[in-house]
Amino acid sequence: MIQEVLHSRDGKYERNAWVMSTEGSPSGRLMIFLDGEFYVDRMNISTLLAELGEEYSPFTGVFISNFDSEARHYDYICNSEYARFVAEDVLVWVQERYPSVQLTNSLIGGLSLSGLQSAYIACNYPEVFNRALCQSPSFWWEQEWFLRNINPDKIKNSQFWVSVGDQEKDTNVLHPPTNLFQEIDQVTAVEHVVELLRNRQIEVNYHPYVGGHNVGGWKTELKEALSWLLK
Repeated sequence: MIQEVLHSRDGKYERNAWVMSTEGSPSGRLMIFLDGEFYVDRMNISTLLAELGEEYSPFTGVFISNFDSEARHYDYICNSEYARFVAEDVLVWVQERYPSVQLTNSLIGGLSLSGLQSAYIACNYPEVFNRALCQSPSFWWEQEWFLRNINPDKIKNSQFWVSVGDQEKDTNVLHPPTNLFQEIDQVTAVEHVVELLRNRQIEVNYHPYVGGHNVGGWKTELKEALSWLLK
């Protein structure tokens, strides 16, 4: 694992990142994970990537830190500036720093709010990220803003893994530290997006799991999810 520091060209973002590869040096297909510390610290991702590396062609994962809980509430709410940072600035950095990494057919992934932002990035930069891992994505945000603003015609060749726990039924919740207001429950919001994608013939693997909004459910499904997205 290589630790790096990423900077946006406009100076707005500085984020820690961890780089892992199935080869001796970073190469192959690119996977970018938001909320990177969740995957690195709590999901045993290095072991999982090693297992997947025995089954699939080489790939490299870049795990971008969320900075802090307050920054998450700004970076991950369908934020176009943060999307540009990831899809443009980070990719330029990857190309310069690790030229053997391929920048086509890339994967973007995240969980909860970063699952929402990953879906947003995939929908706005499908020429870069045509695979998205969205674990318990917060599609409830801003009264289902994502559902109302998605353009399915742009993502006809994209693939989405979308999951949610069957216990994610809370409504009318204020989420600290910025008091983001969740009116609709997570399951309903996720199912609305899945229905839209399927109705527009976009490939989506909907994976409801037994459990709540926590790392346990996300970790359990992660190998199956990445295997499907890497196929």
